[in-house]
Order: sequence, then C-alpha cells, then structure tokens
Amino acid sequence: MERLHHTRHVLDTLYGGTDPYPAGWVNSLYFDTMTRRCFEECEAGLANKRKFRVRGYDDGPYTRAQVKEKSLCAVSKRSAPIDSDSCSDKAWPRLGRDDRDSVAVRSLAASYGPLIPAVKIRYHRHRYRTFDYRITLDEKIEALACPEHRLATRSMVRIPLAVLEVKTRADRPFLPGFGKLDLEPSSFSKFLLGLTLLEGKPDTLSKYL
Repeated sequence: MERLHHTRHVLDTLYGGTDPYPAGWVNSLYFDTMTRRCFEECEAGLANKRKFRVRGYDDGPYTRAQVKEKSLCAVSKRSAPIDSDSCSDKAWPRLGRDDRDSVAVRSLAASYGPLIPAVKIRYHRHRYRTFDYRITLDEKIEALACPEHRLATRSMVRIPLAVLEVKTRADRPFLPGFGKLDLEPSSFSKFLLGLTLLEGKPDTLSKYL
C-alpha cells in the first residue's frame, strides 16, 4: 500500500490534471469460447493471443466492444460502439454498423465462434498524459464470476495488486521521474488472474508478490 501511495504521489506531482478524465471506475465483461480458447492462449503465454470484452465506465452501461490483441511484444486494441438494443451482459453484442472498426471487431469475434461471458473485472483507474504517452494506474481491482463460469469456486475476489501501464508507440519511452518509482516491468492480465483466483488458485499471485 505504501508503494501505491508513493506511485500516485509521483504521478500526481508530475502529470496531475493532464487527462480530461483524471479518474473513474472501469467495468469490463470478458467473453470466451466454450473451450476457453482465450484463457488458454493467455495462460500458455502464446506469442499471438486475443481477448474479447465489452466496456463501460462508472455506473453507466457497456458502450464499447473491444478486441485486445497481442503479437509478440506489440499490443493493439480495436474498439467499436455497441448498439444500445444489443447491450447485454449475457451475450456478445451485435455490431450493426459498417465502419471499419465495427467490421474488424465483428469479424474477429466471428472467427472464434460463439462467445459467452467469462468474467467481470472492475477497477478504479487514474489517467495521465504527457506528449503522446497515456499513463494509467489501476487499483481496487475486483473479479466477479459469471454464471457460465462453471469452474468458479468463489463469486468475487479482490486482487491485491495495482497496475501501472504506459501506452505509447515509442520503442523507448522518455518519462522523467519514473526512476523514482523503482518498479520492474511485468506481464499482467486482469482477465487471466481474475479467472484463476475465482477458481481457487491463489498461488498464481506468487509471481507478483
């Protein structure tokens, strides 16, 4: 907790007030196939993997359908608006628009076959910007089991970690002040960790503690 407070203090001092939405709750509902293809891609650490989710903010409804792709070390995200009449936490939404992003998200989801709810992830996000970098600090992370998650032994877990992420196209970001944080980079998936903790496997936390 002390390290989290220190990190927030440094970020607020250096970059406070730089994002138009400085803080708020993020709600994500992740989907997977019946055979848990996305989970297995992530658990195995495959070079190429995808996650499918819908996202909303604070107490509002889900507003975006997203596909997060990782290829080697490069991470990209495709996002499309959800038609209001298909906004549901029980099924992957229908994307009736024909813009480029909607077509891409719809095609990628279809390539995986039928998608069902896997896990809900909720956390409080602090946002910062500098140059073309976006910096986010996520805390108070919770994972909630979906009815379709038959392996879950718990309905909800709190993940006792915070996640600092820098989003940029630069290969070597220049971020003055980050040396004061004394943090080491690590691969982290709220989706994977949330599911494994809900399934009663707390040992998965040991690599981060």
